[in-house]
Amino acid sequence: CGFPGCASFASACVKAESMDDLFCPVGGQNTMDKVAAILGRKAPVAAKKIAVVRCNGTCDNRPRLNLYDGASNCTIASALYGGDT
Repeated sequence: CGFPGCASFASACVKAESMDDLFCPVGGQNTMDKVAAILGRKAPVAAKKIAVVRCNGTCDNRPRLNLYDGASNCTIASALYGGDT
């Protein structure tokens, strides 16, 4: 969804005039329909996305060039980096 956690996504849904650009890929259409109903809005309809890897970029074919040393999940990122700025 592009947000650092569910709380941030929920806040964006409440503040947005339209939910057209908001979608929770984890909750899916059913969850978005429920959220929209609570807010009295219309949920966007999004096609289910399926990742397709076609580049043959496996670890055997492409060596790792960097190591990520940041938050390991959305909950940690939201707790550490969320809030008013």
